[in-house]
Amino acid sequence: MPSQLDDIQIEALMALDQAHDETALRVWHAAHLSKKSPLMMALGDLGKLPKEQRAEIGKCGNEVKRALEAAFAEKEQAIQTAAAVGTDISLSDLKGTLVEVLRQMFGADRQVRLRSSYFPFTEPSIEADLQCTVCDGAGCGLCKYTGWLEIVPGGMIHPQVLRNSGVDPEHFQGFAFGAGLDRLAALQYSIRDIRYLYENDMRFLWQF
Repeated sequence: MPSQLDDIQIEALMALDQAHDETALRVWHAAHLSKKSPLMMALGDLGKLPKEQRAEIGKCGNEVKRALEAAFAEKEQAIQTAAAVGTDISLSDLKGTLVEVLRQMFGADRQVRLRSSYFPFTEPSIEADLQCTVCDGAGCGLCKYTGWLEIVPGGMIHPQVLRNSGVDPEHFQGFAFGAGLDRLAALQYSIRDIRYLYENDMRFLWQF
């Protein structure tokens, strides 16, 4: 069983490496992390193992699952990231870009706030919050009664990331940010359950 789990992880990671857009990512997730995926099927068979082996094999399976989920999240963020690199680019440019994009999408009166955060590939890092599109900041279930929605992470590209890309950070700077297109669409059209977007129900889709 441990060797089977290793094979499942290796095969899944190799397939993930070939996913280069959001459609390919959804296909990958269905193949490798859904209830009918090889990993989930293997974990479902734990009850067939000798009792003394179940805990150890279950732990190994959960580690594989966490590793695949982390790899998926990292790949998803990379695909959905927008970036700009040039001379004299500052955090103010990122702030202006985010505020303008969000207000163009959700209205000029929609409030946007920036908070400091941490991401491994940006320094400094920020998160842009949007005034809740359902309750207009009053507080509701969608925004967990805070009045704000965490929507866009970003920051100034870390100098080492620029070096790894062949860009001299002494002369060039850049910013990067990312947001799931499905989440933005759900907020813009007040869709309370994002899963509706993936059900291919024409009664729902024809509304847009």
